[in-house]
Amino acid sequence: MGDFMRSNLLNILITLMAINTATVAVILSKLYEISKQHNQKINDSFKNTKAQLLLSVREQVTLIGVALILSILSKKSSWTFEPLLINAGLEVLLSTVFIYSLFILYDTAVAVLEFYE
Repeated sequence: MGDFMRSNLLNILITLMAINTATVAVILSKLYEISKQHNQKINDSFKNTKAQLLLSVREQVTLIGVALILSILSKKSSWTFEPLLINAGLEVLLSTVFIYSLFILYDTAVAVLEFYE
């Protein structure tokens, strides 16, 4: 992972979470409109959908915490046991956190696009 990505990963993850949160708000408002048209509560009609949307936000908060811990660990330079292997493993984990965060954003975007088909 490049120095730019490593030093800005938390900012990127927070930005992706902000985009995802705004998108979730759009989806939930549309679900509210649909449930209101059918005179039902949103929890009755879309309980699972709402739970999955909120889960995606929780996942992103967790990813930010994991990225913070991994970033702190990756800055440590004096590993006593296999420092090259440990640093490579931390880089892979940081990259995985970033890719998973992008996947969450993609999944939410697909949900939005399905509303307009």
